[in-house]
Amino acid sequence: MAARKLTLLITFILLQACSYDLDFSGMVYTPYPANERFEQSRDWFMLHPARMVFVQGDSYSFFIGGDSHIGTHANISRMIDSARIDQATGLIIAGDITTGREEDYAAADSLLDRSGLPVFLVPGNHDLYFSGWESYYDLFGPSSYTVGIQTDSVSDLFIFLDTGGGTLGSSQFRWLTNLLENDRDFYRHAIVITHLNFIRNRLTGSTNPLNEELGMLFDLFNQYNVAMVIQGHD
Repeated sequence: MAARKLTLLITFILLQACSYDLDFSGMVYTPYPANERFEQSRDWFMLHPARMVFVQGDSYSFFIGGDSHIGTHANISRMIDSARIDQATGLIIAGDITTGREEDYAAADSLLDRSGLPVFLVPGNHDLYFSGWESYYDLFGPSSYTVGIQTDSVSDLFIFLDTGGGTLGSSQFRWLTNLLENDRDFYRHAIVITHLNFIRNRLTGSTNPLNEELGMLFDLFNQYNVAMVIQGHD
């Protein structure tokens, strides 16, 4: 009993120490359901062209990171500096870009804009804290989308999935299925980027997907020869 009380006390102290970055209700659920975020992403595409990156030559490189949790931004600043020095094709950030607060989104937007590189993002669970979806959508647009990479000789497909609330939801899952069924054969590689780690155990209600959904996802990835799944969170 004493050990249990000590564990609870330590947990409470740790949570209080980082409470500025935690939305405790957001750890259990998100007020923006997955289907709602997906439909807003579809609305965005009605007003904007498809996302394409054209590359001279036959090779390209992306710097990929995750869980920058801006507020502080020393690590992501180093990543951006390295990408610029290496003349990378662009940046990909696999969620938890911010702590969800409006001022942190403003800092992230300014920092990424100054990079001068194409930047592609997906939201993580922390990005939805403190009503953060509104800021994400206003600044960065859709949370589910594709990017085509066209070199002189081949095309690759990058698929960005929104798992910030712990599940794809039925609408996004149907979209992903149709996309792979209809478009996969036009590309050399299909690469998926998402926030939630599909393999590790999840510890919060907002990032705890159904096993059945994961099983169907793995079947899709196998059936349509998804070359790589890039994940953050853990």
